[in-house]
Order: sequence, then structure tokens, then C-alpha cells
Amino acid sequence: QPEPRPREAADARIPGYLVQEEARLAEQFARPPVRLELIGQLAETRAQIAEALARQGELERARDYLLGALELEPEALIRWERLGDLSVQVQDRALAQQAYLKVLTLDPAHRATRAKLASLALAQRDYAAARRHLEIVLADEATPREWLPIATLASLYALTGQTAQGRQYFSRMAMATGDDRFVLAEAILIQADGDGKGAAKRLRDIEGGEMTPELLKRYAERLRREFEPGLLDKLFKWLK
Repeated sequence: QPEPRPREAADARIPGYLVQEEARLAEQFARPPVRLELIGQLAETRAQIAEALARQGELERARDYLLGALELEPEALIRWERLGDLSVQVQDRALAQQAYLKVLTLDPAHRATRAKLASLALAQRDYAAARRHLEIVLADEATPREWLPIATLASLYALTGQTAQGRQYFSRMAMATGDDRFVLAEAILIQADGDGKGAAKRLRDIEGGEMTPELLKRYAERLRREFEPGLLDKLFKWLK
């Protein structure tokens, strides 16, 4: 049986009605038999207290109350994700990773959480893990594709010496989706391999695309002018 959360009736950071409700429910919880409905009510009250504390900047206490809610309802996916977010904010990366992985256990297709795991892996310089997470995120057909994660993945392939694998991935994604941002990422890795002419040729495919947005065409044209063999310092400034 989980320990009741500490009751702090005089704490002005927690709305009084929530303190009273948590005290009432915790008292009932301590007297078996415990109804399932009571467990849900107590978990929800603790989650509400956690949000109240988070709004006041009491992030560590908010995390503790949220853990109390999850002790009661361990299958609550949204609360696990919120626990991960709070843990990131208090620099507890280990707990954040544990919480996000729990989300993926409950819903393997949860794209937002996988992207957060990629960010955590990047912060820990676990580039291989970050690369794997981003590959899965970008391969999901339902994912709104943006340039930043694509560019980040391109840089990760380069940093881990996996440019050949990255070129294959981006070429395959470009063919499957028709999205010229994957063509641009492939060109970046061609350049990273020292083939400036090949990169420039690939970029011309973007410039000549009938359905390609004008902004992307201008981006590709400007990048192509700067592509020279061996100048990775210029290359990576485009990834920032």
C-alpha cells in the first residue's frame, strides 16, 4: 500500500480545497477495503496538486506528488509523460528517461515522447541512441516533418561516422515521401564525405523541382554555392 503524501494544510502554494480533499481521500484509503473509484480520485487529486505546485515553481515537490499519483495508477500514460517533463526541468535525466520509456511501453507509437528521448540522448552525448529515436520519429507517416529534426539527424550521422547509412536512409525517405528536405539532408552527407560536386548535383534536383517551395529552392541554391570539398565548418553552420 503506497504511503500517503505528506499533508501540508498551511501551505499557501497548494489550494486549500485540494489539501482537504487529499487528506479526506488518504484517510479513506488507509481503511481497507479500498474501492477502485477511491484510488482514481486520490490519484487525480495528487496530480492536481502536482500541477498547482508546478505553476508556483515548486518543481521537485510537484514531481513527488506526481510520483504519488503514479503509485496509485501506474498505467496513466499522460502522467508518465508529465513526470518526464518535470524531471527534465529539475535536471533529473535518469528519472526523465525512465518516465519517457514507460510512456513508450504503454504506447510504442507515441512520437512526441520518442522525440523527447532523442533530446535527452543528445544532452547525454549518446548520439547513437538519439539517431535511432529520430529515425523512428521521421519514418512515421503521421509525423509532421520539420527541418530541425531532419538536420539534427544528418549531423548525428556525420558525428557517428555513419554517413553511408545516413545517405541511404535519406535517399529512401526522399523517394518514399517526395519531401525535398530529405534530399537536402542527403546532399549534406554527400558533402560530408567530401564529394562537393555530388552534393551540388543533388541540390540542383531541389532547385528544379516543380512542387518544391520557393524558400527551400533558395536555401538549396545558397547552400550549393557554399559547398566546397572539406569545408565542414561551413556545412555545419547550416545545421544550427
